[in-house]
Amino acid sequence: MVKAAPTTRRAARQAPTMPAVQVVTITPALAEEWLGKNSHNRDLRNRLVASYAEAMSRGEWVLNGDAIRFDTLGNVLDGQHRLWAVVESGVAIQALVVRGLDGALPKILDQH
Repeated sequence: MVKAAPTTRRAARQAPTMPAVQVVTITPALAEEWLGKNSHNRDLRNRLVASYAEAMSRGEWVLNGDAIRFDTLGNVLDGQHRLWAVVESGVAIQALVVRGLDGALPKILDQH
């Protein structure tokens, strides 16, 4: 058996996977499904959810580049308020979705 050179094994171990990015139409049912994997977010701010839901109901919500973010295990890292607003409004929206991010991301979100 031929062993790989140490630098080859190390490079393979350190090679990060690239996150997958796409625009998704998020229905209330899909938002509820995703919220089932929302275990590490901060407390829900009901007033913010209501504000977003009202804008969605009036047809004022637009694709703006703010992403719904998921870690490599499919857990919601960012976007819970928007997802709850989709559920509350009953309106499907389009949003940027990023999957495959580092699970440590919540610790640094909103600190910049």
